Amino acid sequence: MVFIAGKADWISVEALDNAPYSIDALPLLGFEKTNPTLSNKNVIRWNNVPGFREISIFPGPSGIDYAHIKTVTP
Repeated sequence: MVFIAGKADWISVEALDNAPYSIDALPLLGFEKTNPTLSNKNVIRWNNVPGFREISIFPGPSGIDYAHIKTVTP
């Protein structure tokens, strides 16, 4: 985690190897399913999740390698 002004600004989530790298992965992180803003073989990114700046997942050899969740901090 990265903190700004005492609040989490950036959260990294690992150990997602069993989760499929797909545009349908957002609910696996606890968010409602929505279409991504960007999707390619290197990253799937959502910039349209209320209260969050950006949620990105990155592929690994057998699913999602890790996710970055960027919040909106002052």
